[in-house]
Amino acid sequence: MRPDGQLFLMDDDPLARMTNLSSLRLLQESGSAAAGPTEERIPTRCSTGARVVETQFDDVEMLRQLAPAFAAAGLVRWINTLTPVAPCGYTDSAALADPGAIWGADDGRGRGLSDRCARGPGALAPRETGRPRGSRMIPTKAQEQALIDAVRAAAKAEILPRFRNLGAEGADAKTHADDLVTEADRRSELAITAAVGDILPGAAVVGEEAVSADPSVLARIGEAETCVIIDPVDGTWNFAKGLSTFGVLLAVTHEGQTVFSLLYDPMGDDWILARRGVGTWFCDATGRSEKLDISATPEPKTAFGCPWLVPEDIRPRFLQDLIPYGRVRDLGCACHDYRMMCLGHGRFAFAIKLMPWDHAAGVLAVQEAGGHVGLLDGREYAPTLTSGYMVSARDAATLAEMREKFGWMAE
Repeated sequence: MRPDGQLFLMDDDPLARMTNLSSLRLLQESGSAAAGPTEERIPTRCSTGARVVETQFDDVEMLRQLAPAFAAAGLVRWINTLTPVAPCGYTDSAALADPGAIWGADDGRGRGLSDRCARGPGALAPRETGRPRGSRMIPTKAQEQALIDAVRAAAKAEILPRFRNLGAEGADAKTHADDLVTEADRRSELAITAAVGDILPGAAVVGEEAVSADPSVLARIGEAETCVIIDPVDGTWNFAKGLSTFGVLLAVTHEGQTVFSLLYDPMGDDWILARRGVGTWFCDATGRSEKLDISATPEPKTAFGCPWLVPEDIRPRFLQDLIPYGRVRDLGCACHDYRMMCLGHGRFAFAIKLMPWDHAAGVLAVQEAGGHVGLLDGREYAPTLTSGYMVSARDAATLAEMREKFGWMAE
């Protein structure tokens, strides 16, 4: 319902079709509706063929009173109103603060309107809330929590029991001797992928091990409207050698832009999450939730990088140019590089190999915490990029300095 009294009812259920029309006719007969309902088939990216029943009410206040009854009956799938409508609870004002609002509002079956139909007529488009393009509440807050729970469950069932306990399973080499994969990687990715299918029906999934088996899977990030990118065990070399610096990375992209990210530490059972246009938080299993702001932390002397990934012909100069910056650590884990940056413990971090499962989640987290990220050649980062040299920096001045100092690498 809009402030002018417009209500949209999703009628993809046979019973709802009859009940919607009957209810609206009764309202019309009682004088509450100016005209009978009109039906219009709208473009859809899903297979439901969902329709929208639209009616215009002269008595806006009466409709506001009736809307909760429609919602309780399961008839109202999307309501646009300036006042709360139970049980949906999604309003225009809430959209500014609630990442689960309006366009991605859960219909009770884990699907938001945006998951079920395209934008359709202009009246169906969400009201502007000041958010960047591509951040239309996908996923909802309930779906975010479900994704967090799925990652935690996969770590508990598949990763932690194998830490320092790989046994005969051991670790296999992929592209080279130090590029390892373990049974924990494979099983964790399978578990998270299965969960994503239930949490975000219709979303594409791109996992590191799936791409290793079939490189064509990588193209889904640019092709799918919504895609979930998974690194089931980031820092596999550390994990396989018994070092506890490893994590799980998950990013959700919408229309090619990362809109939600999760950087999970199985050992601490804590995580950093970010929502585009909203912010970055540090959270843990006790319920702690702290919004992060890099600018509020003292400038550190530490930085992060992995020089061994730099091509051999330019590696000596790269190392030489790093010397003035003092302590530049290689954690062997992008998840913890980005977590350190978000927590204010790093001045900058180099990324030499741009695989989306390593960086899509972390880049959003750093940016939403107030940091700046970009490629040395001046480009902005996108999850579809797989080549180039990138720097995450605590502020714009540091990013500019890194581009000036190391720009020769991009020539």
